[in-house]
Amino acid sequence: MIKRVNKILILAAAAIWAAVFVLPDNKLHVVFCNVGQGDAILITLKTTQILVDGGPGTEVSGCLSRHMPFYDQRIEIMVLTHPEADHMSGLSYVLKRYSVSTFVSVSVSGEGVGYDELKKKLQESGISQQDVEAGDRVRMSDLYFDIVWPSKEYLAENLNVLGAATNGAGLNTFSLTGILKYGDFEVMLTGDGDSRIQGQELANGNIREVEVLKVPHHAGKEAVRADWLDRVSPELAVVSVGKNSYGHPREEVIRLFSDRGIKILRTDLEGDIEIVSDGMKWGIKN
Repeated sequence: MIKRVNKILILAAAAIWAAVFVLPDNKLHVVFCNVGQGDAILITLKTTQILVDGGPGTEVSGCLSRHMPFYDQRIEIMVLTHPEADHMSGLSYVLKRYSVSTFVSVSVSGEGVGYDELKKKLQESGISQQDVEAGDRVRMSDLYFDIVWPSKEYLAENLNVLGAATNGAGLNTFSLTGILKYGDFEVMLTGDGDSRIQGQELANGNIREVEVLKVPHHAGKEAVRADWLDRVSPELAVVSVGKNSYGHPREEVIRLFSDRGIKILRTDLEGDIEIVSDGMKWGIKN
């Protein structure tokens, strides 16, 4: 009996120390998850978690388990940049395993079984849902997420009353783009918002220089315009990419960054890429 009690006490002490070692610090952590050919970004500040996109499959679950405390099963904000499978599918798996407080997206409808499944899970869970557009600001704790695209005018001109695209350009042109701000440190998250809408972003005057850029559309052929990149002028560019048949990342796009002395990291080569900042200084976690 005494041995059994001692064993229980030892296990309890081990669990307490394990929890202590994974207690959150006071820094911002931005993790670009290695989910293959897709996007999933986990943002953590203290006990607040924001998940932007979920990748094409279940790989996002592994990223969350690696970078969230084992005892924390809540995600405060889930963001879907646009309803395409390589950004959306993994969110349904996350909703099965985590409690989500708020779902943020753009008021554009998707198609297919994956989109229908996600919408059904959101409705059944009763999660608060918020549609955003350029000019909106999402705040959580000391974090700010400034929405820079799509604009109200673009949505009005290119969506029908049911939220379906009418411009023939596909869902990428509606992809939510935002700047995450923590103190003086900023990260631009772009989804698949590529060169087809970057001229309008420049004209709107909503974009600005940032420290880190998530390269749009997996660094595909139409990922960035040179004048747009010069305006954003990041120090680090992260490409979320996996094995694919599209030729991503394109050599000519990578050259746009390297010619400007911008450091490039890729999830297919580096795995999860974690950026840490105290609101002033920032660095890449090894």
